[in-house]
Amino acid sequence: MQPKHILLLRRVLIIVFIVFLGAVVQSYYSRSRRRVEEGTAGQILTPDIKRATEGIQFSEHRDGRALFKVSAQKLVETRAARNILQTVEALNFGNDGTRKDSIQSDYCEYDQANDVIVFNGNVLVTVQGGTEIRSNALRYEKSSDTVKTSERFTIKDRGIHGEGIGLRYRFSAQSFVIDKQVKLHIRNPESKPTPAPPAETIIQAESAVYDHAHHHLRFVGNVSALQENGELRSAALDIHFGPGDQQIEYLEANQGASYKMGAMSGPSPPSELQGDTIRMYFQGGAGAPDRIETRGRGSFRSQTAQRRDVLNAERILITLVENQLHDLAAHGGAILSSVSSQNQMALGADKLTAGFAGQGSAALDTLTLEGHAHFKSLEGREATSALQAGRIMIRFASPTAGQGIKELTAAERVDWQLTKLAADPLVVKEKKAPTDANQRRLRSENLRVVYQDDGVHVRELRALEHCQVELVPGKDKPERTQINAERMDITFRANTDQMEKVFAEQTVKVITKSVDRSSSDRVTASDRLTADFKPDGQLQAMLQEGHFQFMEGKRKGKSDRARYEESTELLYLLGHPKIEEEGSTTSADEMVVNRKLRILQAAGDVRTRQYGNAAQSVNSPFTASKEPTFITARSLELHDKEGVAIYRGNAWVRQENNYVHAMTVEVDNAKQQLIARTNVTSRTQFAGDGGNGAAGQQPTTVHADLMHFHQKDQRIRYEKNVRLLQKGSEIIAETADLFLAGTDNRVEKAFFKNRVFIKQPEREGRGDEAEYYAKEDKIILVGNLAQVDSKSKGKSIGKRLTIFNNGDKIFIESR
Repeated sequence: MQPKHILLLRRVLIIVFIVFLGAVVQSYYSRSRRRVEEGTAGQILTPDIKRATEGIQFSEHRDGRALFKVSAQKLVETRAARNILQTVEALNFGNDGTRKDSIQSDYCEYDQANDVIVFNGNVLVTVQGGTEIRSNALRYEKSSDTVKTSERFTIKDRGIHGEGIGLRYRFSAQSFVIDKQVKLHIRNPESKPTPAPPAETIIQAESAVYDHAHHHLRFVGNVSALQENGELRSAALDIHFGPGDQQIEYLEANQGASYKMGAMSGPSPPSELQGDTIRMYFQGGAGAPDRIETRGRGSFRSQTAQRRDVLNAERILITLVENQLHDLAAHGGAILSSVSSQNQMALGADKLTAGFAGQGSAALDTLTLEGHAHFKSLEGREATSALQAGRIMIRFASPTAGQGIKELTAAERVDWQLTKLAADPLVVKEKKAPTDANQRRLRSENLRVVYQDDGVHVRELRALEHCQVELVPGKDKPERTQINAERMDITFRANTDQMEKVFAEQTVKVITKSVDRSSSDRVTASDRLTADFKPDGQLQAMLQEGHFQFMEGKRKGKSDRARYEESTELLYLLGHPKIEEEGSTTSADEMVVNRKLRILQAAGDVRTRQYGNAAQSVNSPFTASKEPTFITARSLELHDKEGVAIYRGNAWVRQENNYVHAMTVEVDNAKQQLIARTNVTSRTQFAGDGGNGAAGQQPTTVHADLMHFHQKDQRIRYEKNVRLLQKGSEIIAETADLFLAGTDNRVEKAFFKNRVFIKQPEREGRGDEAEYYAKEDKIILVGNLAQVDSKSKGKSIGKRLTIFNNGDKIFIESR
């Protein structure tokens, strides 16, 4: 209900009775009363009036100006201090003589004894300016200082007409009561001319009360104020005026109040505000409210051709400009549900603020959520997104663009989750996602999301401060990949909610976890990251640059940069890569980690350093087990499942002066063995040798096509073209078995088989087999007539010959 309409109502019900009846009736009564007190008791009318029975007139003047005038067609009766006048008209000219108000009736009865004046029959009150009140009776009681009627009355003024039953007005309090059936039709005649006629307001209530002392007008019982563009309903309506009753400060509708804004007939229903209490504020006597609020649990419903919105909150505050929604604020558990042909949204917060575009009561421009803010959106049948934050702000596209989301920003503990639906979107209602859904989750402190032109799908996203993206693929790949950084930029594919690229920088960390624990977690770190995704949203590849590091199980690595390919599960380490695991360090020109097959491949200047006291030290036939072992080669292939490391191409295994050299060296920690193949050369210590590296002493060297070291039985086996060199002696055979003993891992004995040939500076020997015992420094040559040719003793032949290296003795056990 507009203030101008309220002012018209107030003017009719207050001005008429205060100004006219107060001036006419009270003045007439006071003057009559004063004459009685001055000694004219019993003379109700002045002598000239008393003597006349027809054409009666009475007037009061001041300074030559008429104040009021009463005329009647005739005096019907005078008895018992009662005077009855017929066809009465009373005129009031005001103190300045310029005003002309009147009251007419068929009869006017003055009861002097009871101080009562009654107007009966076709009572018409006319106020200068055109206000009219009609009733069958009006009664003035001096004792109660009240004018009242129990009859139906009508009221009419410029742009206003209405009716009611029962009226009571008290002069001293300047207040009135309308008993029942209040109905007013108001048309503002002061509105600007328009092609369309002025809108009419219809106010109805069961009763009404006006309290002048408190500047308060109250309508009670089924109150409604109806306009073409609005409707207010409640059980009670209170209107509060400013001092002087010239302007409405606010009106308040109580008990199940509702206010509809917008055209009452049209393609879309009007917006509706509901609450326990609705209060409307008017700024400077404006013709429409500039602020509306609810108190108690309230709701706001709005619908356009593009969307339907429902808001619930403990308190809702609406600001209007030129009778159009400008902004809206909701406090206390605000929940907003918004549905369009493109998507569905559910939002909530401690406080919600909406700004409108000014192109209609429901054309949203911005939406701000503060305090435990959450946002959930269902995009058609494709995906659902859920966002939680301390603060969320949404900017909408123009109504011509479909009122879709244009931009979204969030701050303070941001948690955003997007789920690609594989089946029925009803899973959103069930608050769970299908097991085969493709999920993405992002956490950060600040988030900015820019939407595509359709207002539904995301175009790009930027996150700042403690950012975390979590990818949850479908059940065919049970892994969760988590990307952490201080800044992230994410782009999406056109017309979908599938990520296309992720760029992250500043303290980047990627964590990949196996849901079923079938593999070890992998953690990588770098300065920057670029991740590419397939059209179906699955991860395709990741490039990490700047101080790259990774950890998987007990393995650690680092390089200048790294690239990971999801389809093959290959991790490429580029630029000075280095691997550390279980006490060993390996470097190369480049490395590849095959996560699917659990194989590490390295190429180009491969170097491994193994600490001797490591739990899984290299199984090598060297004496100084506590010293580090170095392995070099052109390439490395490390099989995690089998626990086998294969070094190829000029492979060296070194520990101080001891070594194994071959084209290929295979270290098998699972079986505790070392295998060297092709052009094998090894150097190790024998029990009879001096200290490792002692002056004048050299470790024993063995050449062969194959070397096989068994840690468990402390045996080194050489095969094919075996050639052992020790202290100037040379032993040649097809196979050789060397056995280690003691804590220093020295060779204690060796067995040679197949075409054994011994060559020493002073003698040579041949046999089928040979045994060498390091401590005694002796060789036992066995064969079908083994023989030794000595320069000093000549030839010795037998089935078993014992040669002592420290002297020139040969012991022949059998011939």
